[in-house]
Amino acid sequence: MNTQQHIIQFSNYLKYRRYSPNTIKTYTDALGVFFQFHNTKSPEQLGITEIIHFNTGYILQKNLSASYQNQVINAIKLFY
Repeated sequence: MNTQQHIIQFSNYLKYRRYSPNTIKTYTDALGVFFQFHNTKSPEQLGITEIIHFNTGYILQKNLSASYQNQVINAIKLFY
């Protein structure tokens, strides 16, 4: 399964769990950014090391907000 299929499956799960359309978009977009950052690995190969690397190499490097960081982490936790 490729990353896009994982995101579609995740979106369907969120719809099933009755998340709001805005939350679904936020979480799937965040997950897409995370997967794109680690584009040489499949989602099955990603773990805590890659999450930490994403946090320092993307979120903190770009000086993104703490709320965005929380959204991304929540999306990743929910996905896995």
